[in-house]
Order: sequence, then C-alpha cells, then structure tokens
Amino acid sequence: MAKFTDLYNIAKKFGNEPSAEAAVENTVEAVALEWMNGISKDMQRILQTSSKSRSNKLAQSLIPSILPGSSATNVKVAITTTQDYFEYVDQGVQKSPKLRGGKPNPTANKAPRSKFKFKNVGTSQKMIDSIKGWTAFAGAKAEDAKRIAYFVKRGGIAPKNFIKGAVTPKALAELSQGMTVALGQVVKTQLINYNK
Repeated sequence: MAKFTDLYNIAKKFGNEPSAEAAVENTVEAVALEWMNGISKDMQRILQTSSKSRSNKLAQSLIPSILPGSSATNVKVAITTTQDYFEYVDQGVQKSPKLRGGKPNPTANKAPRSKFKFKNVGTSQKMIDSIKGWTAFAGAKAEDAKRIAYFVKRGGIAPKNFIKGAVTPKALAELSQGMTVALGQVVKTQLINYNK
C-alpha cells in the first residue's frame, strides 16, 4: 500500500505543473495506480496461499490499470486479467445436484452460496482441454484431466474470495485518506506556485 511519503512525493511532483487541472488529474492517476498495485499484490498473495499448485496462472496474470473516467479529473481503476474464469475462482461454483444416472449428489458442496453452479457431472471436451492446460501448469498428469473434471463438477469449486479479501474497508479508507493527503498537497503547491 502507498505510504504517505510516497503520496506526498507524487503530489509534489505533479503539483508543480502549470495547470491545476493537469496536476489534479495526474495526482489522482498516480495515487490510484499506487493503491491498485498494492491491491493487486494482496490478490496475488491470497491466490498463491490458497492454491495447491506450485504456481498460479491467475495470480500471475493480474494487471492493475487506470481507465479513462467521465471527465479529465475522474479516473477508473481496474485490475485486468487474461484469465476469463476469474469470477469462478473468486466466488466458487456450486456442485452438480445430480450424479450420472440422475442419482442425487451426496458430495459436500464447496460453494453453497455461489451464484454459479454446475448443472450436471458430464464433462465437455472444452472443460477437459482446459483442465489439460491446467495440469501442465500445475504439475499434474494430462491423462487424468477427464477424471479431475468429473470430481470438480461433483464437489464444486471452493471460493477463494481474493477480490473481497484484498479490497477491504480498511484498504478503501487508505485510498480515501491517501487521495485527501495527496490532493491537499497539490492544492498547497499550486497556491504556493501562484503566489511566487
């Protein structure tokens, strides 16, 4: 997370710009990106500590970024990823309610409150291929992909809660406080520069 000295230095750097609007815009972006870098690291830590594989492709793919906002002084912060399954990992997936042959599934549900759920234990070739890709990355055997897919659907996927675990009320308060400190310094610097 950004320290106040970092935020002060960001504000001093951009507060010397001739345009107050540019100073505010650049400061907001710099502080937000500094904060997002910290959040991204927290998400990676959560994913790494909750993963059974030696490496975690999702954790390695998280990229903090700044997106244009609705005005020059408004920005959006985002963490992007090349892995389109991130929501399933974050929120988990409920188990299939039925086994092969239509019998009820007695397996414990790893994600009973998730909005995502498997409809059946049948595995598509796409899922098997996806798990084969994961096995190469995780150090498992590719020939076990179909069996792994079946057991994943049978028990569901436990939620990792890496988004909520990183974007906490404390982290949001730190962003708010950091913005206040940095923007206050920009205003002070602009006033000092104006009075020279």
